[in-house]
Amino acid sequence: MQKILFFLLLAIPFLGFGQNIGGTGWKLSQSDGDKKIIILELDHTFTYLNVKIDQSNERYLYSDSTETWRLEGDNIIISFSDGFKIHSGKINKDKNYIWGSWVNEKGNSGTWSAELIKF
Repeated sequence: MQKILFFLLLAIPFLGFGQNIGGTGWKLSQSDGDKKIIILELDHTFTYLNVKIDQSNERYLYSDSTETWRLEGDNIIISFSDGFKIHSGKINKDKNYIWGSWVNEKGNSGTWSAELIKF
């Protein structure tokens, strides 16, 4: 019995290991051709770089408290500029690929996918 309790005390902290994707980087591609690099911060904000975009803000780095993300189970919501643009999607069981749809306040919409950046 003591061995079982000892094992549980050691194992319990690791049962949720790998569930949190905070602190990870992603290559994000949209159906409209836009491409971004996103860093999901541990505090559920994110930093992103527009790598390819049809507007003049290409190659700018953005990071503030209005850029937020949330993961519940395998569902993810990424909110740009306090909800101006919303990416909703699913993450695979290996936590290395995300896909879904996006919409912005102007009525534009499309699909997107993201791959975990690995080193």
